[in-house]
Amino acid sequence: MLMNRCIRKSLYNFIVDLFTNPASGTGWASFNVYSENQLRQMRSGNFNPVSPFVFVVDSNIAPTQQELPLIVVETTTMTRTYELGNVKGRLVRANLHVFGQNRGVRDDFANYLQDVMAGSMDGAARAIPIYNYHSSGSSTLLEYGQVIGEVAVVDMNLGGAVKAESSLSNWSMVTFTFTTKN
Repeated sequence: MLMNRCIRKSLYNFIVDLFTNPASGTGWASFNVYSENQLRQMRSGNFNPVSPFVFVVDSNIAPTQQELPLIVVETTTMTRTYELGNVKGRLVRANLHVFGQNRGVRDDFANYLQDVMAGSMDGAARAIPIYNYHSSGSSTLLEYGQVIGEVAVVDMNLGGAVKAESSLSNWSMVTFTFTTKN
């Protein structure tokens, strides 16, 4: 369980870094990235984000229009055998839920994440650094998770009464799989 948490937190921090320190040539400027704490403070009227900004969280939070753009990091982790008797490896299914103020913002964020994770920016398969967060105050690099297969963007088309909620009408999900060996 601790390794799964390290993987989720590492992916979360990787996504935050993509927006705070975008690679040159991507066309993206640096964003102010805020966490769940600032999102909750904003809801209580005690925080005003500075533009350009994006909230990145790893909890199931229903967004409101004022809190967009928002990216929710979700992972499903399964053990994976790499050699006889060794089941320490992980196969991780990552879903990045992207919510935007409008379809253009949603598409820009989702396509940027898709391009980075697929290696479309530099042609290299993406490696996600996995850190050890077990001990407080320090994080040690354990390994790199390797993105495998396709990176897809799925527009979450909602119908009926749910579609009337504007924060959910501009929602896409970036999905991909990566593996670790430890």
